[in-house]
Parts: sequence; structure tokens; C-alpha cells
Amino acid sequence: MEAAAETHTDLLNLLNEKNIALTETKAEAAQSAEAVNKIIEENLQLKAENERLQVEVKELRIKLWDATEEERKMNSGRLRDVLKVL
Repeated sequence: MEAAAETHTDLLNLLNEKNIALTETKAEAAQSAEAVNKIIEENLQLKAENERLQVEVKELRIKLWDATEEERKMNSGRLRDVLKVL
């Protein structure tokens, strides 16, 4: 009877330890899930920022091209003026 009580107590202690370990594992999993969610959210924000910057770069390239066209026109106009003098 005493041995059965000891075995019962040992089993309860083991079960308690397993429950504690399971609770700790669940807490760690929840923290990991929270970290993953934060990373996903940050990634989405960075993706949106990246898209915005790509649009801005495209606009700046167009502006640069337009400026280059204006410079070409100015240079051709100057060339005409110089050729008239010659």
C-alpha cells in the first residue's frame, strides 16, 4: 500500500513537471509567434516603403531625363548661335 502511494505521488509529481514544461513551452511558442507577427508587420511596412521609393526613383529618373532634354535643346540652341557667328 505504501509503495502504491509512493508510486502515485511520483506519478503526480511527474505529471506536474510535465505540465510545467508544457506551460513553459506554450509561453515560448506564444513569444515566438508574437516575434514572427512583428517581423511580418515590419516586412509589410518595408515593402510599402520600398514601393513608394521605387515610384519616387522612377519620377526622379523622368525628371532627370526631362532636364537632359532641356539641356540638349539649350546646347543645340547655343551651337546654332555659335555657327551663325562663324
